[in-house]
Formats: sequence, structure tokens, C-alpha cells
Amino acid sequence: MFEAILLSAGQSSRMGKEKALLPMENTTVILHVIDKLLAVADRVIVVLGDNYRSIKKYLNENYKERVDCVYNENHHEGMFSSAKKGFSVINERKHVIFQLIDQPFVPKEIYLNLANSFRGQLIYQPSVLKNGRFRAGHPILFSNNFREIIMNDSESDNLRDLINKYPMDRAFLHVENDEILDNLNTFAAYNEKLKEKLQ
Repeated sequence: MFEAILLSAGQSSRMGKEKALLPMENTTVILHVIDKLLAVADRVIVVLGDNYRSIKKYLNENYKERVDCVYNENHHEGMFSSAKKGFSVINERKHVIFQLIDQPFVPKEIYLNLANSFRGQLIYQPSVLKNGRFRAGHPILFSNNFREIIMNDSESDNLRDLINKYPMDRAFLHVENDEILDNLNTFAAYNEKLKEKLQ
């Protein structure tokens, strides 16, 4: 029913080191995320940039099937180009679970609840009440109809702008966990989050 797109083509410039390979829960960030994606997806497409050779080698040592790496030759243009690259190789009959390497803290239960409650909405996201308003987070589920939309789009600068063009085709799963909003951007934020989990 689902295939997953995992974007990990960024330069990790604010982190100062390859965030995909940071330690997390007795493994690494990228393996931690992939394991959760594989709980609900038939295959994970990992979109890479300058890190293609090193990450592909690392993943080949850990997964013999169901995980494929693709190189985004336009990764310097930003995340939207990597999103398009991922959608270009996805099985067009499959719905898509879309994930960034920047959000490794989302609990597996949210992936499972999203997948189990998905009813073919064009765009389906978890949301959480934060500071008096609902905020949408990750991962995002897209119906297979979204592939044609993103591949033919030539006006949007980012995925958020494209999503905002379809407010009537967007649905939300309300959750209690605000980790759907967390981003892994700096080493300090990474360490702080790990400390929270140990408390």
C-alpha cells in the first residue's frame, strides 16, 4: 500500500557533521528512522546528495532489501528538488510516506496510526495542539495522486507552498505527542533531546 521517501541529501551545515549517522537508541539516526518506516512501508527510497557514496555503502551493509538509495543531482537547489527526485522513482500505484532525516524523534505508534487511519486523502498529516493552535507535523502521507501533482509543478518553491494549494484535500490526525514538530538541526538541539529522553 505504501512506499516511503526519506530525504537525507542536505549538507548538515548547522549540525557540523553527518546527522544521518549520529548515534540514537543503540543505532544511528538513519537506521532508527528507516526501521520505523519499514513498519508501515513496503520499500524506503533514501534520497541523497554529496553523501551518496558513504550513506549508500553504510545502508548496503545493514539492509539487503526494501531500502534503495537514489542520488539527487540537483540537491544543492534545496529540499524541494530532493522531494521531486524521490517521487520520480516511487511506484506510481503506491501511496507515499514522506519523511525528512531531520525528524527522527517521531514515535513508531504515530506511523502506525497514520497508516491504519489513512483513507486515501491527498495529504494526511499528524497535528498537535501547541500554544493554543493545532500545528501540522511529520511524517506526511500522500495519496498516489500526489505524484503527478508534484512532478508537474513548476511554480512552487517548496513543498509547503505546494501543499497549501490543496487545503480542501488535506486531513489531519490529531495526536498528543509534539515530537512530530521536532527538527534535528544543531548538535546542541540533538544533545538536548537525547537528555530529555533519558529523564
